[in-house]
Amino acid sequence: MEIELLEEMLQKGYIVVNIAESFPWKDLAISLYGNRDRVRIISDSELLKLYWTYEFSDRFIVLDDNNRYGSVWNYVREGILSAEEALESLIVTG
Repeated sequence: MEIELLEEMLQKGYIVVNIAESFPWKDLAISLYGNRDRVRIISDSELLKLYWTYEFSDRFIVLDDNNRYGSVWNYVREGILSAEEALESLIVTG
């Protein structure tokens, strides 16, 4: 995906979800988010660099299994939340 296309989608109010190949709940995320209006799913490691540009926004979401910091995925691993509950908590669309 080109950077210009990503910027255009974000400017138009789309929520862009970048799903890492290694994300263990990738198929579930695609099935939950794929049918939502104004949500676009991408899988592009190059665009991960842009995350820090849009980090302040709730419109560019990165799903990966990185354990550097505590995250909602710790709750899933411990059985406190289901993966579906965790994914639903990350995105709210009209």
